[in-house]
Amino acid sequence: MSVKVEAVLKHNGHAVGDTYEVPTIKAKALEAIGLVKPGNQTAAKKIEKAGAAD
Repeated sequence: MSVKVEAVLKHNGHAVGDTYEVPTIKAKALEAIGLVKPGNQTAAKKIEKAGAAD
C-alpha cells in the first residue's frame, strides 16, 4: 500500500513541495525524520496506523 507525501526538505531529487507516492511504512519513517509530511488527510491516517500492533 502506498500513500502520497509532500517533501518538506530537498532529498533524493525531490524539491520542497513536490508530492510523490511511497510505501506507507517508508512514509512513516520519512515523516519521523522530518523529510516529508502527509499529502492529504487520508495519507495521514494511513501513516499513523502503519506499524501499529494489530
